[in-house]
Order: sequence, then C-alpha cells, then structure tokens
Amino acid sequence: DHVCADTVLDALDALPVAVDVFVRGDTPKAGTVLQGRRVHALSMPFDPGEVLRQASLVVHHGALGTAQNALACGRPQLLLPFHLENTLTTMCLMRAGVALGVGYREMGALPAKLSRALADAGLAARARRTATELQHTDWRGAEQVADAVDRALAARAPQRD
Repeated sequence: DHVCADTVLDALDALPVAVDVFVRGDTPKAGTVLQGRRVHALSMPFDPGEVLRQASLVVHHGALGTAQNALACGRPQLLLPFHLENTLTTMCLMRAGVALGVGYREMGALPAKLSRALADAGLAARARRTATELQHTDWRGAEQVADAVDRALAARAPQRD
C-alpha cells in the first residue's frame, strides 16, 4: 500500500538485473500489482536471511527489522521512507554510508538512484564492512547503558549527612 508502489515496481521492472519482490498482504491488489511484470514475486513463507544474502541491493520502505537484517547481511540498501520511523532509519543508514534514500516526493529520481546504488562499489563495500564490524560488536549495550545511568544518578544524588 505504499503511495508510490506502481512507480517503484516500474523502476524495478526496468532494471537489467533479476529482481525478487515481496508485496505484503494477502489482498487482491497485492496479487495483481505484479501481473505483467518481469520481477519475481516471493511468496510466503520464505527465508528472509537467505533472500537478503543473495541480494546485491535491498530496496524497502525503511522498516527497522528489514534495515537491520539487510545491514547484518552486509547488503547496501535503497530506502523509500513513508513514515517518521522509516525516515529516521533512512537518515541513520545514509549517515553510516550504507544506504541511499528516495522520499516519496522525489520518486522521479528513483531509476537513477537504483542504478547508482547497484553500481556503487563503495556503498556495497561499506555495507559489508559494517556487517563484519557488527558481528564483532559486544552487544551488552543495554547493560552498559544501565550501569552508566546508575553511576550518573549516584553521582548526582544529594549527599546525606
């Protein structure tokens, strides 16, 4: 139900590479939106990790789960944010140098951004490097943050006589 679904699918359909597409929802529109296109429709159930590992570029709306899974697989991303959460995710990934973004008001730039993202070896290399760094990261972050907050609060606590 993305406001620009037809524009996105037209741009994907025109690419000179194989394209796998997942259209969420079991609705008549989801079934008909891919009719007459060259793209390959993924049907449920499928293994997202396997699909992402085979992808050269992941195009999505910026949901955090998809973004983090693509990042963990070392795949560059082209994000099409629709809501605030999607926009914030897009901004973070762009700042990290592992994604490009296209807002719904700039969909005319989508074909060029798709071509750029597919051809940008630096984008792909940064995504792979980031995935490797993430695999070697100590993920006890919540525990470390809680300890830091406890120390900060203890330091601010009024001294009792």
